[in-house]
Amino acid sequence: MNRSRPLPLLSLALLLGPGCTTVVPLQTASTVPRGTWRVGGQAAVSPWCGLSRDVANQCAFLPEGTPLPELRLQGRTGVAEGTDVGVSLFASAEVPAGLGPVVRGGVYVDGKRELLSRELGGERRQVLSVAPGVGLALTPVVPRGGPSPDLDVALPVLFGHQTEGWEWVAGAQVLERFQWRMAEADPEQRWRARTEVGLSAGVFSRGPARTAYQLSYVAPVERLSGGRLTFGFGLVFDVTP
Repeated sequence: MNRSRPLPLLSLALLLGPGCTTVVPLQTASTVPRGTWRVGGQAAVSPWCGLSRDVANQCAFLPEGTPLPELRLQGRTGVAEGTDVGVSLFASAEVPAGLGPVVRGGVYVDGKRELLSRELGGERRQVLSVAPGVGLALTPVVPRGGPSPDLDVALPVLFGHQTEGWEWVAGAQVLERFQWRMAEADPEQRWRARTEVGLSAGVFSRGPARTAYQLSYVAPVERLSGGRLTFGFGLVFDVTP
């Protein structure tokens, strides 16, 4: 199997660019084999919302300011044939004008199940899978202070096509996002909910050390033109105890 080298310039650009929060981590449509751990990290940047000053539709639930890339540590393991589970810890930051950094962090847990698998020969397949998950994050509220909880429920559907050295993945997702802001004086503003939909396209190298590149677009259903365009880069390693 050919091992593909990462693209250093693209990786550096992603790490240095502006960003905001994502929900679903980068992952292949195929599941991790049983008994194997896939561990690593990723960075996500969203120049669309990073350059926008549309406070009402800010993609990150953070005050207006200078956004920084989101960083995520993740691990996945196979629990059965065609089934794996994963957990990731993420953090993003924004620097409001005249204030110090505001950091949003949390955890995301999901499970992935292959629904269809078509053999192509030579250890290559086409795979259709679903990966429902739930995330919990704490967001500081500026200027009132104090962290407030955000709950995200996601249902991604992933289709993967494997070549000798890569797995090409197309995805669609539905997100339910909930916010609690108990510091708000208006009781009607203390609880908020919205539905988002998104599409993604990515490529993942195959082998014990994997690089991943993904482009996604996610928007609220009531304003599909007001979404966020996100670039993601990841590096993970397959470890078999």
